[in-house]
Parts: sequence; structure tokens; C-alpha cells
Amino acid sequence: MKAKEEPAPYGASGPSVIHARGVWLHNISWETFVRLVDETGNERKTRFAYLDGDLEIMSPLPIHERYNRLLQLLVVVLAEETESRVVSLGSLTCKLEAAKVGLEPDSCFYFQHIDEILGLEKIDMEKHPAPDLVIEIDITNTSMNKFPIYDGLKVPEVWRHDGEKLHIYHRERAQYVERDRSLAFPTLKIAGILTDLLSRSHCMDDLQVVQEFRKAIRQHLKA
Repeated sequence: MKAKEEPAPYGASGPSVIHARGVWLHNISWETFVRLVDETGNERKTRFAYLDGDLEIMSPLPIHERYNRLLQLLVVVLAEETESRVVSLGSLTCKLEAAKVGLEPDSCFYFQHIDEILGLEKIDMEKHPAPDLVIEIDITNTSMNKFPIYDGLKVPEVWRHDGEKLHIYHRERAQYVERDRSLAFPTLKIAGILTDLLSRSHCMDDLQVVQEFRKAIRQHLKA
């Protein structure tokens, strides 16, 4: 199922909303958001997103996690094939009190700023850079309403898979503009390669997906 492109914006007035896989809460303080994140820990299955008083709590579907895990795996394979350094930090809690924004992406990675976070036990967005790349999977709901949060965190690149196509966005002048190449892998039109592969991944196991991906990447690198 493809997520609708029209986001229900954060900051909208009205009562709390419960939808298919989560809940929206309004007028939530920053302190309450931080306490919820800290007290629920890393083992929970839900994910939080916060923007200036509005809190979204989501619970991913299995198909959501399938796409997420595959993309997380393929980014590492891509880094290996292009001899790029990468650090994968999964659903790292990214929050910045000064901008009153916070969320936990489906996956996130460091490329350009690896040396600034490597070896840290805790990453503090007040002191350290945000991830260089985040991934969002949109199956039942759109993540486009989270882009103001990513802008507040100054995340340079977002990949969004809507169940049919991979979209790549670059942060340009505080806006996210769709591109066909990644800032982390600029020599490849990776959006098309991944869209094609993920569309065929339903009848493949993880090893088959990786093997197909390596073959495609090597062909494009030789071209």
C-alpha cells in the first residue's frame, strides 16, 4: 500500500488522534517527550517523533520492518562496494531542545561525520552532528510531515520508501529537494537501482537480495 503524499502537518490543532499503527498527542511538553524516550528505553517496539508540542507514537508493521532492514543492509553493502566508510546506528534517538524537535528514524547512518561520533557511548545533538543519512519507510502513513523535524536537526539527506519507490531528498536552503543520487554515493543513480530491486524483493530472501544488489552495483560502477 502506498502512503498518501499529503502529510497531516505537525502543529495542527484539535484533539488527539489514534490511527492504524499509532497515536498523535497534542500540547505535550518537551520534558514529557524526553521522559517518555528515556523511561521506555531501547527495547520498545514503538518509535517517537516530536515537533513543538505534537507527539507521534508509531508501531511498525512487519512489511515496514522488512523494507527497513533490507535498506539498512544494502546501505552497508553499498558502502563496501564503493569503499566508503559508514557507521550504522539504527533508530538512534535524535533530539534538539533548542529547536524543540526530536524523533527516531527507521534507520540512520554516518558517513561524512564519522570521525566526530566514532567511539562515543552517547550522541548528543546539542554537541554532535546529526546523522548524515536517515531512512523512512512509508507503508500506512507518510513520513513527509517529519521533514520539518529533520530540517530542525539539520539532517542533510533523507531516503523515503513509499512501498513502491525509493525517494532521495537533499536538504537545500532549509528545504528537502528530491534527487536521484545520494550525497553519500554521488557516482550512482541509486534511487532507481534500489526501487527496482525492492520491487522484486518479495520473493527473495536476504542473501538473494544482497547478491542481486552487488551484481547491479558492480555493473553500474564499471559503466
